[in-house]
Amino acid sequence: MGGLVGGVSSKIVLVAATLTFTARVDREHVRAMLAPQAAVSAVSARLSQKVHLPGDDDATARRRARDRIDIGIGAEEMRVDAKIVSDATLPKDVDLRIGRDMLDHMIDVDLKRHRIRLLLRSEAAGATRGRTAIPLTPRADGRWTMPATVAGIAGETAILDFASTAEVQVPAAAADLARIADGAKVAVTLGAARPIDLRVQRDAGAEALPVVGWQTFAGRDVLLDLGHDRIWLEGAAGKTARSGS
Repeated sequence: MGGLVGGVSSKIVLVAATLTFTARVDREHVRAMLAPQAAVSAVSARLSQKVHLPGDDDATARRRARDRIDIGIGAEEMRVDAKIVSDATLPKDVDLRIGRDMLDHMIDVDLKRHRIRLLLRSEAAGATRGRTAIPLTPRADGRWTMPATVAGIAGETAILDFASTAEVQVPAAAADLARIADGAKVAVTLGAARPIDLRVQRDAGAEALPVVGWQTFAGRDVLLDLGHDRIWLEGAAGKTARSGS
């Protein structure tokens, strides 16, 4: 990962589990998606051919591929290793998928104001002031576990899965024990942050833990600090409903 300049935001759209925004690849304006659950970033075959990125089938294009490329979001730009490859499975209107290999920098995903921006390292201290850090533990499947309680029914851990379309998925067996109906709203506490009310989707699958995704943060501002295995939520730690604040 290379340098980053600027400080202007870019509009984002969240539909189901897909968060998209306008970005630039070597000055080419493209539709991008932020997909932290993906280990590897990728470009569409169309963009790969147009700007000669690695992964082209054409041998000439491969020889012309650069070692570094510039990814721009708003006025911000980061120079990254050009290791992303073309991926025919991207949504048809998306030309760039930003995965974990590009997420060394802190990213402000503000779903309250529908904007996204990359933060300079010098901005980190100010950006996290008054927020609560939620530690993440990476899993082999590209998801994370995090300290959480969901209506007190499933222990003290949840899974963070940015590919999940639900506000919160709860194992059906646990929901049955707690008599929680599908679609009901329950209190969810992530780490030491303030409790939030989320709508339950009962999950009859094999997963034994609750699962939260992008929809958990709809209408909220979250800082992704995945290079340090954590996210930051609005509100200081300890100022929860128990303290009366």
